[in-house]
Amino acid sequence: MVKVSIAKAEDDLYAALTEAIDGINERPVARGDYVLIKPNLVEPRDPGSGAITTPGLIEAVARYCLDQGAAKVVIGEGPSYYQPESRLRECFTETGVKKVAERLGIDWVLFDEHGYRTFRDISDYTPKKFRITDFVFNCDKLINLPVLKTHYLTKVTLAMKNLKGCLKRENKPRFHDRDLSRAVVELCKIVKPTINIIDCTAKEIVRQLGTGYSKEEKGTGGLLVAGRDIVAVDAVGCALMGIDPVQVPTVSHGGEAGLGENELARIDIVGEELRRLKFKVKLPQEEL
Repeated sequence: MVKVSIAKAEDDLYAALTEAIDGINERPVARGDYVLIKPNLVEPRDPGSGAITTPGLIEAVARYCLDQGAAKVVIGEGPSYYQPESRLRECFTETGVKKVAERLGIDWVLFDEHGYRTFRDISDYTPKKFRITDFVFNCDKLINLPVLKTHYLTKVTLAMKNLKGCLKRENKPRFHDRDLSRAVVELCKIVKPTINIIDCTAKEIVRQLGTGYSKEEKGTGGLLVAGRDIVAVDAVGCALMGIDPVQVPTVSHGGEAGLGENELARIDIVGEELRRLKFKVKLPQEEL
């Protein structure tokens, strides 16, 4: 049975990270590995907003990789197409990610400034031609660090959709041409992370997570959701937000495509109990 781990992340993110990884009995990084960390840095937002991966978690993951003996660790991202080109680097500099890299002596890279690999005629749901950053093919291990959040087109944007940041800038809107969710599934057939860790530690996310507890229970300081199976991790992330995974196209189509397990009943959820943590978010359509 596929395992997904939920770990409390309060004061010590490094300890929470190791707990989440140990929970699924994995050693995702080995001595000598070249590791690419792919966070969600869609735009230069406040780290507490819940819109981007928190620098604290990025630093904990990078430290973990170095402690495991990784020979090279790189933080890489391709921000939103709707972010002006003049501000792309600010997604690293204004969020504090550049300082994390400098503190650890590792590199940070804006995918848009480097090479891409071209793919043609992959699917009816993807553009005839599109490009994916070379970094995901040149590394030994890819660690996917999405954020727990909703999306106006795909209902959620978690581990699967986070890989859209690996696309060449001009290809990103083209993925919306027919069916974005199915296009994301096709992308996940090409880019396959070693491990996926959903960041639920930003202040805004913690505020909402706290509503999932009864008055008698202590509120949470944040959570990490980890697993190798990208579909299963997203299914648990959906359930955590009170969204039925079956109703999320990326998750349902991902399961149908054989990318992973999309049925909660067939996922071994270890660590924190999902039923105690669930909270109900409003989808963007509901907010409008």
